[in-house]
Amino acid sequence: MYKNFNFISSEIIIAEVKQRMHSYFDSGAIKEILIPTYIHNALRRLRVLGMEYKEDVLPVENYKAKLPNELMYLKDAWLCDKVYQISKDLTTNQYEYYKKIYCNDSCSNEYETFSQTTQTIPSWVEKNLNPKLLRVHYTSKAYCSNDCKGLDLRGDDYTVTINKKTITATFETGEIYIQYYVSPTDEFGPLIPETIEVEDYVKNTLYLRFYEDLYNNVSDESINIITNKLGYYKQEHRLSYESALNSLKEESKQQTRDNIRKQKRRFIYFQIN
Repeated sequence: MYKNFNFISSEIIIAEVKQRMHSYFDSGAIKEILIPTYIHNALRRLRVLGMEYKEDVLPVENYKAKLPNELMYLKDAWLCDKVYQISKDLTTNQYEYYKKIYCNDSCSNEYETFSQTTQTIPSWVEKNLNPKLLRVHYTSKAYCSNDCKGLDLRGDDYTVTINKKTITATFETGEIYIQYYVSPTDEFGPLIPETIEVEDYVKNTLYLRFYEDLYNNVSDESINIITNKLGYYKQEHRLSYESALNSLKEESKQQTRDNIRKQKRRFIYFQIN
């Protein structure tokens, strides 16, 4: 697993790009309506490296289940063979106390009275036992991440197939636990991993796409200027993409420790006591 990143809004990046290209926006030469699409496609090139990891449990009915709308890539799917749901009633007693004094001749008789209120609170405990890794049909590869282990399974009767936002299983009912990646969004479009390299890559993607739009609609007198700028941002886009990719692939501290231990274990068989 690659290390997790915080995600930030693309609002600041979009504002910076629009400010630097304000003359084109003001004249209507380029439109901002495609900005979320350009950012989304840029992050898709980074695949799961620039996305957020999530989990969910899907109920299967009539061989089908609905996938989360936000799912971009499936990591793996597991069949929960045994699901137990235990229902309990927790009873809470609430007491109210007061004292009354009834006076006869000597006013010496005291009576204590209690009133009881009973409240029933239901609770549930779920247990998923013996999860079984499901085989993912090869036709669903485009919907899966590179680390999907289900694609490598062969000859398994329990198979799932993905078609857009629906997952089809070879069993009629059950529950599927899924691990998947999403591209989180806000009102400005996809959220961006909070690293300088990725932010620069997204900015250069926007510049490149806008100058491509201008190049396709440019007038003759400004063709040379647009062509030069387009060539410049093509180069910047390529360099920033490689930098963003390397930044996201950077090992976490725990991964570094694990790799050191693996290297040490390679030579255990050659140690002589």
